[in-house]
Amino acid sequence: MITFRISADEVESVARCPVCDGVRLRELSRVCQRDGVEFLATARCEGCGLVVRHRRPTKAWFSRAFAERERQQAAQGISALNPAIEEERYQRYRRLALALRERTEAGAAGRPAVLDVGCGPGTGLRAFAEVGFSATGIDEDNTRAGHGRALGLAIVATAWENYAPEQRFDVITCLHSIEHFHEPQALLEKMRSWLKPGGRIVIEVPNLAWFVADWTDALYLAHMANYTPATLARLGRLAGFHAVERLRCYDDDRKNRENLCLVFTAETPAAPGPAVGGEEDEPSWESVARLYGTGLAPGLAAPYVFEVPAINDISLGYKNSTRISANLRENLHMRSARLEAGSRRLVVE
Repeated sequence: MITFRISADEVESVARCPVCDGVRLRELSRVCQRDGVEFLATARCEGCGLVVRHRRPTKAWFSRAFAERERQQAAQGISALNPAIEEERYQRYRRLALALRERTEAGAAGRPAVLDVGCGPGTGLRAFAEVGFSATGIDEDNTRAGHGRALGLAIVATAWENYAPEQRFDVITCLHSIEHFHEPQALLEKMRSWLKPGGRIVIEVPNLAWFVADWTDALYLAHMANYTPATLARLGRLAGFHAVERLRCYDDDRKNRENLCLVFTAETPAAPGPAVGGEEDEPSWESVARLYGTGLAPGLAAPYVFEVPAINDISLGYKNSTRISANLRENLHMRSARLEAGSRRLVVE
């Protein structure tokens, strides 16, 4: 198992909420390594309700960690792809592609152009192409992008900050990706410049109240924030967008609640309709703190303080098994938290 080293100068603090610019960030949890370096902390913004990592590794650290993982996996002949995960991804994208095709006019060539930001190996691009889109993707992970390019998919291996397309797109999707980025508003503003007039942006993220089930999210290193319908709609407004529809493309009601999918347009709606993003009650501090305390020793109160032996998984922070499940919840629960005698520290094992 790979260990990813981190030092204090590779950790940054977030002083203001990225959605409302508020400074009242009430801490839910902190995570440190056994050597004392605190590398992840989670807080709820008291202004808008966003749950955000207010201490986190820098983008440079993540880039180095991904490069090291790629190097070691290549040396060991380990594939970066999980077939079960990619099949689930394909089905998810196909349902969305069918819904969007009904809402999107064909371009001059008869095939509307879609860009998928954070496309990975391009599994979703294949689904879009099969439904009738001209599909392009970008992803910073050169290994995963390379898998798709080898299959003939149009994938540009680059960071979104460096992407400068010659064309504009009818639809831009960012599915379970924006929560991974350090600067979500800047990303959305960049996406706006890639969009055709009248085009749509589709953002899907885990829905805080349904996705966070217990304390394990406090260690989930991959996510920079957890959104609700209201906070995601507000983020869109910051970048000049209006949320015009919430899509529910899953056959399962629970998945439609767990996965929050909003459609945005840069044009002001001609006739104001029902507010999109306000259909669910915003979770209170108390309810969010209970979520993050679920499964821990009785009587503990937030902020919860965790200690891990090391960072050995770029997404999960720490796991005690090399096994990888296609089910995220199984991966999250490949560890336990033991209350250290005489303290409030929770030792993750």
